[in-house]
Amino acid sequence: MDTSKDGRVNIAEAIFDHRIGSYEGLGNSAKEVTVAQKTHVSLFHELCTKFDFGMPMYDLVEESGEAHQKNFQISLTVWTLGISVVGKAKTKMQAKHDAAHKMMMQLKKTAQSGGKLNDVTPETLMKCFEWMKTFEFPNEDVVQQTTETKNSAGILSSFALMNHLNPPEYEVVSITGPSHCRHFVMTCKMNGHVTQGEGKSKKICKNVAAEQMLLLLHRQFPDLNDSTCEKKFLE
Repeated sequence: MDTSKDGRVNIAEAIFDHRIGSYEGLGNSAKEVTVAQKTHVSLFHELCTKFDFGMPMYDLVEESGEAHQKNFQISLTVWTLGISVVGKAKTKMQAKHDAAHKMMMQLKKTAQSGGKLNDVTPETLMKCFEWMKTFEFPNEDVVQQTTETKNSAGILSSFALMNHLNPPEYEVVSITGPSHCRHFVMTCKMNGHVTQGEGKSKKICKNVAAEQMLLLLHRQFPDLNDSTCEKKFLE
């Protein structure tokens, strides 16, 4: 952590999120961490610092479930980019990692399509994308743990059944990489929406795409409750 000459913490170099209960440095310390040690959160913080995107803001938006089986939702907002995502997991830290991963995937998708975010030009986003490509996303198992412990695809199907909607349609749109390290991209179509999931297996892709669809449906159907749909799915 960077400090001033009198020993005080340099607030411009760090953020303390008291609602989440974690301390994330935003100074040069991030650059001293090896690639193998980096997490989605630390990598995204480094990205924001390098490209002057400003401070990523994490906020705990929901905590649900019984004491022995909590579910957390944490939003991540970057005002410079004008976008916000929500990470979900069984712990606050895993939810933060999920949100950071989703934000980087959104940047990647926008850069590949040649789009821009607020005043951030397509050229800057492409440089950001090229920079991200130099890293193997570390601790990918954090996202896999989230998608494997929560069957979002099953919950989404239950939601469709409970609300008399057509079931979601999934389609693999891309398979890249060598046989021992495949990378899949899958779309989910439902109720006029299309979402996309990426991962190292079709199962992970399907759950990520379903999770994104649930986020969209949360806006369209404010009364949507994942826990209710999950209970129905498990019956």
